[in-house]
Amino acid sequence: MIWYLAGVNEAQGLDVAPMIFSDEVLAWAMRPSDTQLRDSVNAFLKKATASGELNQTIRRWIPKFQ
Repeated sequence: MIWYLAGVNEAQGLDVAPMIFSDEVLAWAMRPSDTQLRDSVNAFLKKATASGELNQTIRRWIPKFQ
């Protein structure tokens, strides 16, 4: 959220400290037996990565993410 707000309010001089204080990891949990959901999620991630949609979404919501 901090990166998003800094990007949106950059013209007002808001910036983020360039030091990374922690690693933020995103994970999804699902039942191991739900192979249909797992396959669907993996297909979406593969498609979104190949089309550039994943990077576009990241740039939209976290403008200063590198």
